[in-house]
Amino acid sequence: MLSEWKKGSYTPKQDKLQKIADYFDVTVDYLINGKEPFEKLPEGAIPVDKSMFLKIPILGSVRCGEPMFAESNIEDYEYTCIERLRGRGDFFFLRSKGDSMINAGISEGDLLLIRAQSDVNSSDIAIININGDEETLKRVIKKDKAYYFATRKSCI
Repeated sequence: MLSEWKKGSYTPKQDKLQKIADYFDVTVDYLINGKEPFEKLPEGAIPVDKSMFLKIPILGSVRCGEPMFAESNIEDYEYTCIERLRGRGDFFFLRSKGDSMINAGISEGDLLLIRAQSDVNSSDIAIININGDEETLKRVIKKDKAYYFATRKSCI
């Protein structure tokens, strides 16, 4: 059947072509006409190797300021370059709410890439879990085996 297709005496049905295209991760147009899949990109666009990206979930939002109830529901996904992910771990995104971290360059609605970890260094900006069910985004100060949050005034 493949040899008949190559000779031009047979053309597979559309559903079979789509299955073949999906298997090889190309377009049906590429199978039929031999055109590279990236030829349909807008002028000036650069083809990207998908293997360089990781699909990471957006789990909701975190308040910059007063803690809020911590709830994690996958709202969407965002692709992120693997090189951006320093180290190993579980990554997710949250949207920032509030403006208390504006002096650290974090504005209302920013998409924050978060790595889950059990501890932070002093002066790190981190999402802190309070009382088991509330979270906030703050700069953490460690002193005398205790954790403190830097207030807006001390970030200036």
